[in-house]
Amino acid sequence: MTATDVAGNARTVEGSATADTTPPTAVDIQTANGGTTIGKPEEKDSITYTFSEPIDPQSIVAGWNGTATNVVVRMVDNGLLGLPTGNDELFIYNAANTATLPFGGVNMGRGDYVAGLLGGTITFGANGTASTMVMSGNTVTVTLGTYAAVGILVARTTAAGTGAMTWTPVATPYDRAGNVMSTTAAIQSGAARKNF
Repeated sequence: MTATDVAGNARTVEGSATADTTPPTAVDIQTANGGTTIGKPEEKDSITYTFSEPIDPQSIVAGWNGTATNVVVRMVDNGLLGLPTGNDELFIYNAANTATLPFGGVNMGRGDYVAGLLGGTITFGANGTASTMVMSGNTVTVTLGTYAAVGILVARTTAAGTGAMTWTPVATPYDRAGNVMSTTAAIQSGAARKNF
């Protein structure tokens, strides 16, 4: 490589560079209890997404720089008639609660965090205290805001046992080199447990 200054002085430096062509991957998904009841999603509980490397925050939300910003968390009941016939799922939405953010979905590993007669959804941060997300290195942590149920006969419940979450990302976020996210799923590390 040769560099020349305004006076016309030039200098050549020998060397090589390695291009980053490795896509970021999902590494882990974890929750932390900040509320009062373990196994029951509540305000101040959190969920942390761990990537293999730092993600460009603007690939998650346009204009985001990684500092705390408002979001809405939705948990969906995939059961029927109040029975846990399918595992509940978790998604992150924008602050207006109108579009999903490109994290993909989290299979909660259990079907008893949300209960509805015909399925249903609960939200955190759509009203009252907002949910927030913040980036630190290669992690994004989302802290739950105010709980609300969407629909009739829908409520949050407390997990009766342990489970392991599975995070299935989408190919939208990218790293600082522009490599797009792999869609390979990550299973929660450590022993199965009650999340939140």
